[in-house]
Amino acid sequence: MLFNDTIFQNILNGYHGANCGGLSEKDKETLVIEAAKKANAHDFIEQLPEGYDTRVGERADQLSGGEKQRIAIARAIVSNPKILLLDEATSALDSESEKTVQEAIDSAAKGRTTVEISHSLATVGGADRIIVMDDGRAVEEGSHDGLIRIDGLYARLVRAQRSLIRDGDVKEGQADVGDAPPRPSSLQPQSTSTKRELQPSIVAKGVTRRHGIFWGIKRLVSAYPRMALPMILGLTASIGIAATFPLTAFLYSKLITVFQLQGHPSFQEKGNFWALMFFVMACCEIFIYPTVFYLLSAAGVIAGRGYRPQALQALLKQDSEFFQVDGHSSGALMTLLFADADRVEILLESSTPISTYNAINVVACGVLALAIYWKLGLVCTFACLPLVVLNGMIRMRMDNRARDRCESFFLESARFVSEAIGSVRTVASLRLEKEVIRKYNSKLDAAVSRSTKGALAYFIVYALTDSLDLLRESC
Repeated sequence: MLFNDTIFQNILNGYHGANCGGLSEKDKETLVIEAAKKANAHDFIEQLPEGYDTRVGERADQLSGGEKQRIAIARAIVSNPKILLLDEATSALDSESEKTVQEAIDSAAKGRTTVEISHSLATVGGADRIIVMDDGRAVEEGSHDGLIRIDGLYARLVRAQRSLIRDGDVKEGQADVGDAPPRPSSLQPQSTSTKRELQPSIVAKGVTRRHGIFWGIKRLVSAYPRMALPMILGLTASIGIAATFPLTAFLYSKLITVFQLQGHPSFQEKGNFWALMFFVMACCEIFIYPTVFYLLSAAGVIAGRGYRPQALQALLKQDSEFFQVDGHSSGALMTLLFADADRVEILLESSTPISTYNAINVVACGVLALAIYWKLGLVCTFACLPLVVLNGMIRMRMDNRARDRCESFFLESARFVSEAIGSVRTVASLRLEKEVIRKYNSKLDAAVSRSTKGALAYFIVYALTDSLDLLRESC
């Protein structure tokens, strides 16, 4: 397992968990290059456009299997260990890569004790001591030639593999067993067309997340018809929430006029009546609020449960170029997958009812103001109200942009921690726990620093508006 970092840093990770703070940059470079040469990896690394600074990509997808194995071998020997443990180091490789990796293993094994576990007899033929295991027990032990002379289990395995080689059932790289000659390959190298250069900007072109709330609700209802009924009932009930605001203003105005009746026989009767109206309105709100949020929460759960599998299915159907675009690593995409599903639920559970009863409230209050005192109502409705609505729209747009900008900053840290958890065995074996935590903290610090710069302008404007309001009151 190689990390999505440079080749240099991946090899250096093997130096006692990257705990090499006492080494100079020159010493680190010397250690890495020497390890790469012993692992037969220095030549192909030098041919890369950025050399040792080349990033291997997520799960080392920018490298072939053999190149990945050789870098892993260089990582294993960079600290010059006395014992080297190899478990199926040449498995899942083609014949040419297996031969190259085996040469790297032979070079890395010089001067140290090497224990290699393998099912490929081609990789163990040159070992000083071969132990043959059968059903969990060591049944034979010795060198290759000695085990062949014994004519036991190892010799039978060699003959069986030779038979498979003659039948063409094993890969060419396993032909070098004992004195069996390698089978010539009938494949000849062919020239290929020029590789098409990837243009990430074209791949990502046309993708946008900027749509109105009603457009999003319309798409959700058409995609998940089951949510239509609770959605309609919830939005209808939200009209009752919107009615509480103008109704409260109306009741307050009526309650205030009661004080003009002091000393009148109907003073107490009128006061009790309008107080009772407040109590009735409060009882209605006790039932309306839970009903609205229950119905819309049910719609949000239905949409969220349907969105997650469909979004994952859409990701799995993307072309390979999609996953090579910056920011489209598996960790970042999974973070977006779950975050966007949560946003869908929040859209229906809270944003939709708030937007609905706020819109109804603005219209109802405007109509009420015009009905009660049309002169002042005209000033408030057509002079003050548009400015308030415009201010709210600008504020909401700024909040959305700030949130998206903040999330983009934290995508890299989410990708990094997802990769670290996914390869926790490699982290533990290389003693990289402290290094992973340090890098994660540094990525979080960088994200916080970048998001703070963007929020600073917002805070200044916010403080200025409050200060101007206080200045107006003092004047």
